[in-house]
Parts: sequence; structure tokens; C-alpha cells
Amino acid sequence: MVDQVTCSKGVNNRLVPVLPTADPGEITVDYTKRHAAGLPVLHPLNYSGGTTLLPAMRRAQEKQPEYFKFTEIITSWGPFITSIAGIEASNTARTYWQFLNGTLPIPVGVAEYQPSDGEHVVAKFTMY
Repeated sequence: MVDQVTCSKGVNNRLVPVLPTADPGEITVDYTKRHAAGLPVLHPLNYSGGTTLLPAMRRAQEKQPEYFKFTEIITSWGPFITSIAGIEASNTARTYWQFLNGTLPIPVGVAEYQPSDGEHVVAKFTMY
């Protein structure tokens, strides 16, 4: 039996129930930087589940800035990663940092993507 249900306004201002979510606890994600000029660098990250990739990247940057320091610009679509470890994306060279879940591109940006426990996230410097 439910004593109380919290609701919020959904589509067409109809009330919809908001179900409580379980605390996902701490998760471990392997974060790898890969580019043609060097060997891949893997860094296991431990952080709170439900956190997006961007804060996880900031944590890797704090732990190993020589490999994971990154720059970003804020766009209307959200943050765009412009460099990692001094390797910059370039419109002229048609290069960018692509983020993958294993071998598959992540379906959203780094500020929205929530890695799962045990996932392997790859930042791959690539051409378009």
C-alpha cells in the first residue's frame, strides 16, 4: 500500500506520479583516452552512480592531469570537449573527440550520459 504519491506536471499539464529512485551507490567506470600519436591510457574511476560522464572526466583530470586534462566550450547543445591532454580538435583538420561506450558512440553528450557500473568509456581522437 502506498501512503503518499508525489506528482509533477507532465505533458499537457497532466499530473504524473514521480516514483522514488534507489540510490545507485558507487560505481566503477574505466575511462580511456585514445589517439593515433600515443598508446591508450586507461584510468579506472570510482564515483557515485547516477552521475554523468562530465563530472567523471573532471575527476580523472584531477587525478592524472598529464593524460586527462581537458578543455570545453559551452554551446547551445551543451558542453563540447575541444581538447584532451593538449590534443585539440580542429575544424580545419576535421578532427574531434568522440566518446564511446566500448566501441559504440554514446547517444548523448558528456553532460547527459550516465555510465553504468563496469562500463568502459573511451575518448577517441578521430576525423570526420
